Amino acid sequence: DCSLGDGWADRAICGSNNLTALDRQHGLLYAQSWAKADQTKRSALLGSRERFREKRDACRSEGCLTGAYVARLREISDIMARDGQR
Repeated sequence: DCSLGDGWADRAICGSNNLTALDRQHGLLYAQSWAKADQTKRSALLGSRERFREKRDACRSEGCLTGAYVARLREISDIMARDGQR
């Protein structure tokens, strides 16, 4: 919701179709992953969420934001692909 954003990253996302699409993809993947995750994976998702937010908010270019989102999508996929041994 662009009316809620107050930082540089939020404004950049709202001003870019590419970043908006990545943000939506991230939200969808996170929600789907959360719904399927067991407690261990939910803990990993939660723990990584704040680190992603900090990295995203530190960006000052569209390229940085794109990289942060691509890495985050990969991170969520990796968390969900883990077997129960980690």
